[in-house]
Amino acid sequence: MISANKRLSQRSPERLGIGKCGARRVHYSTQSTHFVRWGELIIRRQGETMDWLTFLSSIINALAWPATLIVLLVLIRKQLPQIARSLRRLKYKDIEMEFGETAEAIANEVKAIVPATQSESNIAGQEKSVVKARLEAIADLAPRAAILESWLQVEAAAADVIRQNNLGVSTPYPGPMRLRDSLLKGGVLDKRKIAIFEQLRTLRNEAVHVPEAEFTKAAVSNYIESAIAIASYLEGRVLASN
Repeated sequence: MISANKRLSQRSPERLGIGKCGARRVHYSTQSTHFVRWGELIIRRQGETMDWLTFLSSIINALAWPATLIVLLVLIRKQLPQIARSLRRLKYKDIEMEFGETAEAIANEVKAIVPATQSESNIAGQEKSVVKARLEAIADLAPRAAILESWLQVEAAAADVIRQNNLGVSTPYPGPMRLRDSLLKGGVLDKRKIAIFEQLRTLRNEAVHVPEAEFTKAAVSNYIESAIAIASYLEGRVLASN
């Protein structure tokens, strides 16, 4: 009868799972072989060899990017608020550009469909030139405030003409959407002028809801010009109805 040690010695290393390292034997799986020799670990897996240096190098490589990112964040932590502001500026740049282009297009449309003779009426009891000068003075200090004040002139003139012509708005303080519908239904403004009214309202909303945006002087000036032209035109319709 063959002894157990003899039977084991007849097996191949792959089946046995035992390898030699000098005078020592260490167990290993059939997938990899671990040898310990003079403090060195050698791992053989499917024909590949990895020593301690290679092993440590792979770990360092794996940790390099996270560590670099952390160091970078530490170094630029003071600049992070400025970087965030710069990113926000890029985000709102498109809004500012679109506002300027739309304001210019509206100004050109107003000149085409609202003759100067129909937009020279006083606004809220003041001459049109006086109102314009006041709004432009506001724009020099606070462009957004000038936009809001210009729109209020349009709303006030619209409310006056609706009230004077008994166009059926029951609430004492109708919103801009109800004003728009009443002006169109009552024939005070045609569809092209209603489109201008709506665009002015939209730009006003952008000025309110995007406080980070900075509008150019030319864009604000175009908005003011268009708003007071529509407001003066509406005031003229009030006079015509009396």
